[in-house]
Amino acid sequence: MKLSLSMIGMLCAMSACSVGSEDDDVDRSDFDDEGVWSDSADAKTACVGQRVAVDVNAPIFTYYAPYPASPGLEPRVDSPQTLALRAPGERVISLRRPVVPCVGAVAELRPWIEGGGLVAHTMTIEELNAHLEGGTALARITSILDAGYAYVAIDELAVANTGWRNGGVRVAPFERLLTSLAATGLDRRIIFYVNSYNMVGTFRQYSRVLTAMRDHGRIVASEIYVTTKSIKAPATSAPGRCLRSLACFESIADEMRAAVPGINYRTITVLGVSDEYTQGAADALCDAPGGGHGMLYRQYAKLHQGASTKLQPGVGAYTLARIERTNHPAWGATDHVACKNRLDGWSFPRAQ
Repeated sequence: MKLSLSMIGMLCAMSACSVGSEDDDVDRSDFDDEGVWSDSADAKTACVGQRVAVDVNAPIFTYYAPYPASPGLEPRVDSPQTLALRAPGERVISLRRPVVPCVGAVAELRPWIEGGGLVAHTMTIEELNAHLEGGTALARITSILDAGYAYVAIDELAVANTGWRNGGVRVAPFERLLTSLAATGLDRRIIFYVNSYNMVGTFRQYSRVLTAMRDHGRIVASEIYVTTKSIKAPATSAPGRCLRSLACFESIADEMRAAVPGINYRTITVLGVSDEYTQGAADALCDAPGGGHGMLYRQYAKLHQGASTKLQPGVGAYTLARIERTNHPAWGATDHVACKNRLDGWSFPRAQ
């Protein structure tokens, strides 16, 4: 059961705020000098031990940043297009913004929460590195979750992060972090974005981190961004990469499964859905002009066809904030969310 805003209010008391990372897509004028969202006079209210109820085995749909209401406007969680998202599972908006002390006190977020949506704070992997080194990771993440964030999303694991490979300096502290969170009633509250399309051939080197996520993470968000051009005309990617064909979805999932059996039950594929990937094509979404399936439909269909990818309990989107950054001739954000709802309604399994 989700907490109502009245219940949130009962749990809140006045306190100071803490500041985290900045969202590249957010107008800094939206924040006051203390890093609090200035659209809510209540944003300085601190939640007292407020932990949002989650269903860690439900299908999960992650959205990296919200839609803009129209071209030229800032992306907002209370935009009509964002609020129209209707995936049948946990709907999680990941925000790379300063941490607020009480999520439910931010006016921009209230309609999303009232509609059953969840909010994740996006923490850079560099921030997490610093907290792991300083021994403050458990306290920091616990404080974020106690402020009403459902999850902490780490952005991102990449092939350059050698300290996260088996035997690296980050691995054991991260394993301890996840087990410590579990021991305090916060099991499976971490989402870890992984730059999969640039990590082909290396997943065995990261098997301990992936195993920890399989056992105690909410989901591994496996980024595989295929453009409309590459869907229509598949090509071979450079060594170590796979992003120029829909076949990459299954081949990467297979490699991850070989490295960590069962990982696909705790993985979702994150699709590139913004302008640079859809490329303004008239057939970029669910349907093609004149009949037939569009490119986003074809991506979802490929996920459901794969022996490994069909085990994945949901799908991710990167990034809603950059849809209608340019003016599409045939569709816009309203059409995009309608297609997303249609495709997200496709049956997805529960996580295991």
